[in-house]
Amino acid sequence: MLARDPAFVRFALARLLGWTGAGMTLVVLPLLVLDLGGGPALAAVLVAAPAGAYLLLGLPAGAVADRLPRGVTLVGCALGGAVALGSVPMAAAYGGLGVGHVAAAALAVAALNVFADSATFGALPTLVGRDRLARAQGFLTTAGTLTGILAPAVAGVLVAPLGLAGVLWCEAGALVASAALYAGLPVGGGGSAAVAGWRETIAEGLRFVLAHELVRPLTLLGVGLSLAGGAVLGLYAVLAVTELGLTPDDGRVGLLATGSAVGSAVAGLLVGRVQRRWGPGLVATVGYGVGWVLLLAFAAAPGLATAVAALTAYSCVVTLVIVNGIVARAQVTPDDLQGRVNTTARMIAWGAQPLGAALAAALVGPLGARGAIAVVGTGLLVSLLVALRLRLWRVPVHPPCAKTPAS
Repeated sequence: MLARDPAFVRFALARLLGWTGAGMTLVVLPLLVLDLGGGPALAAVLVAAPAGAYLLLGLPAGAVADRLPRGVTLVGCALGGAVALGSVPMAAAYGGLGVGHVAAAALAVAALNVFADSATFGALPTLVGRDRLARAQGFLTTAGTLTGILAPAVAGVLVAPLGLAGVLWCEAGALVASAALYAGLPVGGGGSAAVAGWRETIAEGLRFVLAHELVRPLTLLGVGLSLAGGAVLGLYAVLAVTELGLTPDDGRVGLLATGSAVGSAVAGLLVGRVQRRWGPGLVATVGYGVGWVLLLAFAAAPGLATAVAALTAYSCVVTLVIVNGIVARAQVTPDDLQGRVNTTARMIAWGAQPLGAALAAALVGPLGARGAIAVVGTGLLVSLLVALRLRLWRVPVHPPCAKTPAS
């Protein structure tokens, strides 16, 4: 059992502490910028910094994760984040804190998180083995989702006694504890990628993604999933106000976000069992179809209760598909390519999410929130049709070989 594996327990606790700090940072740093006189635009940029950092740094981060020992990367990123966050209350204590300092700290933490995330992709299968990977990844998905719900609330509670800058001491402490837990874990890394040049190291991961018979379709079809997800994320509050009759200050709007989080948490508990029974290709194919139907049900929901139920089910299904893809990639990717392959695949798929949000926002005027979500959500239908055409459920899960398919 994973709960009896001390190495996995340490790793999971380290991840949870890192996620707790990230969730608190997402609340505190934008508020601190506004408190110091920065504009709403800069605050919004800081909120978007994690996604932006991933798109900008994903490729080199994957190369670093495969060239260096993963434990070194994880410990270094955690300690670097602690220094960046701790510098903010330190500067505040001496009266020298400015908006630029806060923004620099936020961007540094976002960048370091990309490198830590890249190292994690290879660390987890090395730590638990490929046969237990689905259960381990599912547990972390559920735990991370719940942490994402609770961490901002904890940050809000701590602001009153500690002040905005003071809360960052707690976040820095969480990252130091995370680094201590990572230290000494047998997570591998520092393999054959270290002998190639940086350009070739990055290109090798990209070639694997585009050549592998399972990784390629799961990655490219994930674009449709991300387009739909961006539309839902960008317009669920708009739909609540313009179509469901809620007011912007109605607390019930938050029920939609809560339902989405609950669906994701449940998916984490189910993914191991579902993938073992059906296989990654069938999970993805069925997920595209069921997800599309649930998205249409959410867009057409006549009332709040129906919308929450549909969004909860939709989030459960799409999270199953996403985690299924992460696990499948890790199962078929050689150890020395884990960081590059997974960050490259995530960049390709995740990069469509802001595009989906932008497209949906542009369509709200002529189509309304319901129509905009439904139209952009056809990305899921396209993914389903292509998966059916490819007979994705028949693609086997081959164990990793020593070289990439392009080698």
